[in-house]
Amino acid sequence: MDPSERYIEPTVVDFGTDEHAFASSEIMQDETFGPIIPIFRFKEIPQVINFIRARPKPLGLYCFCTNESISDEILRRTSSGGAIINDVIMHLSNNELPFGGVRYLMFMLNFYIPIEPRGRGPAFPNLVF
Repeated sequence: MDPSERYIEPTVVDFGTDEHAFASSEIMQDETFGPIIPIFRFKEIPQVINFIRARPKPLGLYCFCTNESISDEILRRTSSGGAIINDVIMHLSNNELPFGGVRYLMFMLNFYIPIEPRGRGPAFPNLVF
């Protein structure tokens, strides 16, 4: 990183199948903004869902998957400020959606409904690192 150029090189941090190293790493302790992506290679979908649900709700959830039943299960069993399947930017393209985490809209006196932007994009876009 060169602060004078205001440029951070895209970086992949691959933890392989070591869930403990992934979960306890410094990069996973706070929100990450920038071209840095931590990777954990899971073995079972319940492992992913349990990992997500055991922590505070994330601002964004990005799932890359060609099996629609798996991506639907992840959307159904988790909660986040916004979730998108096979895309990384489309949910930000609608400026009418709320931003900043899981929010609630007051509706008729005492009823609250969760607002969670969610979407689906094409399977496995061409990502270049």
